[in-house]
Amino acid sequence: YVADTDNAVLRRVSPAGAVVTVAGCPGVAGFADGTGAVARFSAPWAVSVGVSGEVYVADAGNRAVRRVSPGGQVTTVTNGLAWLRAPRGVAADARGGVAVSDSEAQVVGVAPARGMARVLAGKASGHGAADGAADAARFSRPCGVAAVGGGRLVVADNFSHTLREVAADGGVTTRVQAL
Repeated sequence: YVADTDNAVLRRVSPAGAVVTVAGCPGVAGFADGTGAVARFSAPWAVSVGVSGEVYVADAGNRAVRRVSPGGQVTTVTNGLAWLRAPRGVAADARGGVAVSDSEAQVVGVAPARGMARVLAGKASGHGAADGAADAARFSRPCGVAAVGGGRLVVADNFSHTLREVAADGGVTTRVQAL
């Protein structure tokens, strides 16, 4: 799966190299849930495939995380959250939830399969590069996120040139720093 940012669509590339538009209308940005070409995205940035074959999309232009069912039905997972400003990374976890990194708000959030979406680590607009407890940690344009098991995440913290690990309780530790 590919988030085709400039064309505002989600595409699938087959092993043979055939490209198919799964959701959205090429070149037509907007915000609409629906199936196939009825759905609209605005700057879809990243994708992650969930345990049941659903695809999660970081829809940066709409400040939302979207879910695309195996049948192509697009629904909004998170929308209108004060802390969600420019989701640039998304990672489905083994429990049916999704994590999101937000490069404008400087936070990493989670939307569990059951429960409310919330900030896991960082502070909205608290730009920096500090390890520590959930609310003390700071990020500098986090753009990628991966679920690595046990509720842990690895985050590509873009402007600090680091890979950071976020524990299930939100504690942040720098694991790799670029020279």
